[in-house]
Parts: sequence; C-alpha cells; structure tokens
Amino acid sequence: MLVGYALIATIVTLVAAIDWNRDQNGDWAADCDFPGNDIANKQTDGPSCSAFCRSVSGCTQYAYYQGVCYAKSGGLGRNNAVYKQGVICGINNPPGNTGGSCQCSPGECLSQWGYCGTTADYCGNGCKCGACFGTTPPPPQGSGLYGYSVDSYWSAIKSLNGGVDRSVAQAFYDQVQSHTNLFPKPLHIAMLLAHIMQETSFTATREYCVQDGTCYNYPASAYQPWVGRGFMQLTGQDNYNKLQQFSGVDVTSSCGLNWGACDKVATDINLNWVSSMFVWSWSVSDPLVQQGYFGKSVQIQNGGFECGSD
Repeated sequence: MLVGYALIATIVTLVAAIDWNRDQNGDWAADCDFPGNDIANKQTDGPSCSAFCRSVSGCTQYAYYQGVCYAKSGGLGRNNAVYKQGVICGINNPPGNTGGSCQCSPGECLSQWGYCGTTADYCGNGCKCGACFGTTPPPPQGSGLYGYSVDSYWSAIKSLNGGVDRSVAQAFYDQVQSHTNLFPKPLHIAMLLAHIMQETSFTATREYCVQDGTCYNYPASAYQPWVGRGFMQLTGQDNYNKLQQFSGVDVTSSCGLNWGACDKVATDINLNWVSSMFVWSWSVSDPLVQQGYFGKSVQIQNGGFECGSD
C-alpha cells in the first residue's frame, strides 16, 4: 500500500500544472520551486521576496518557504519551475526591453511590459521578442482536463517507466477526455496511474493465469485464460462481458475459438486504456475514494486478493 501512495505523490508532482500570476513585481506562483542554484537567502515576508531577489547580483528567480526567501540563479523562464507544495516561487522579470537580447526561455515571449510568458498577454500585441504570435496565435497548450496535456502525462509516465512511447500517453489523454466524469479531481488521475504502475508498469500484458488456462472460478478453455490482460489486469470472463457493455467493443465473441481476439485487450493500446477506465469506474463513485483514500480504491478493485475483506 505504501508503494501506491508513493506513486500517487510522484505522479501528482509530475502532472500538476503550475498556475502562474503576474503583477508589478513579475511572474509568481504558489506550489512551485526552482530547484538548486541558491545564491543567497534572507528571512523576510512573502511580498518582499521579489525585492530581495532584485537586490542580489545574479538573482534571476526566487523561492519563498516558511519565512525565508531564497535568491536563485539560472535560466529565466517559467518552464524551469517544478511543482513543490507549500513553496511560492517567482521570476525576476526585468522591466522593458534589454537591447535586443531576449531574456525569456525558448518558447516564451517578452511582453511590452517586460515580462516573460506564453499567453496572448505576452506573445500578442506589443510582444518585443521570443516566440511572438504574429497575426495568428498558436492553438492552446495543455487544454485537456484540468489543463493537463499529452506531454504532461507522457512526462509522468516516462519518469516511472522510461521505455514507454508517447503514443501510450496520447491514448490515455484521449480516454481521459472521453471519460471526464471518472475524474472529479486531478488527484483521481494520479490514483488511476498509480494503480496501473503498481499492476503492470504501463505494459500491455496477459500475466497471472495458471498453466492449464483456468483462472479462479471462471470457465475457460485452453484458448481463453480469462485473466490478466491489460493495465488493470482483468480478472475473469464476467469482467470481459461487462467491459464489452462499457466500451461497446466486441471483446468476447471470438474468444472461444481465437486467442488473438480475446487477447485484443492486451495488444490494442486504446482498448487497454478503455479497460482501465472501466475498472476505475468501479471505485471512483465511492465517497472515500472521492476524498482521496487510495486504499479504499484498491480494496474495491482487488478485494480480498490484496487487502483482505476489511
């Protein structure tokens, strides 16, 4: 169970979007940090942290945590920040243009007011340098549920299993967008990914069948060991029937004669994710799961196999 909670924490950290703000002192956000490169620190209040950074030679960004402001050096830009709960971070955005040398990170723009960013406020009218929009703004990035993009999912999945292709993240993104009702909070996305990582490490699989092809009490021939396919390890013929009802995809009719048809859940990445949504749907409506209790979701999905009856 501790493994599951650790995975949730990791995935939340990797996927969580940083909500940036902008005022006269520059760009800042809650729950973010610029790791390393500390060059000075001082006990101060939060609003004075940006002024402290400006007073320190070489300070390009700062972090404020528990009454201490940390002046930091490094590349100037939002994309250098990482999620860190309880920390406030900010960028020492210099006002005005800087003699033609754009101080923003690749992909960002220097606005007419001297701040770096990626939205129309920065890259639209008055943009001084960087990735200015010109006449046609680019399509919005990270426009999926809770602002999570395909690449944010891929970053999370790759950190847990580096060999996973981007197509896995794309398929997951598509299914999340098709089943938004299954994710009332961003935490629930992390919970599902933690389940999948714990079960199969994001690998399409047909594990856990006994050698004679019979799994638990479900009828099976030598051609249809009805268990252990997909990220969430479907555990019986009854689950395949219910998955067919949930997805509208025929996953059972040819299983008695054709292993390949039955094995589609393990080899079709899109259907694999659909099966994961199906298994997750069992637990997400539970009040404790909605509050973020990961253990309850394990108990619902795997019952006595992993948690016992209590």
